[in-house]
Amino acid sequence: MKKIHFDEFIATGFYVGYLPIMPGTWASWVACAIPLFLYELFPDEYRLLLSVFVVLFFFLGIFSADAIAIVSRRSDPGFIVIDEWVGQWIPFLFVLPNPTAILIGFIFFRIFDITKIPPIAKLENLGGGLGIMLDDVMAGFYAGIALYFTSLFIR
Repeated sequence: MKKIHFDEFIATGFYVGYLPIMPGTWASWVACAIPLFLYELFPDEYRLLLSVFVVLFFFLGIFSADAIAIVSRRSDPGFIVIDEWVGQWIPFLFVLPNPTAILIGFIFFRIFDITKIPPIAKLENLGGGLGIMLDDVMAGFYAGIALYFTSLFIR
């Protein structure tokens, strides 16, 4: 596989980013399956495995998103969605996944990712693959905190 094809495969979230309407939302929803899958198969190692996924795909995302942004000549093309995957996984480091947590975590992440409350927008302005990834990482942490506190009241 040529490097650009690998970068495209990773940056587009295994080509989910090419869905025609709301690719970031679709990518976030698809990403929600990973925590459920990991927790179902490896409940004792869940947080460790999800942490490895977050770190691994964060760094893969930096390099692949940067390469694809350069090739496309766009600073943050909508079809790059690996940042949504990583950001969407972060809330489930705070709360174990179940159908309710997945839905609420998905909603919180999308709200923070779309509204870009401070300092999310500043992180996006860093540019390149790092900027593409960091704004969603911060949105994921905000969503994780919101999900954690919500989970104290909703079971």
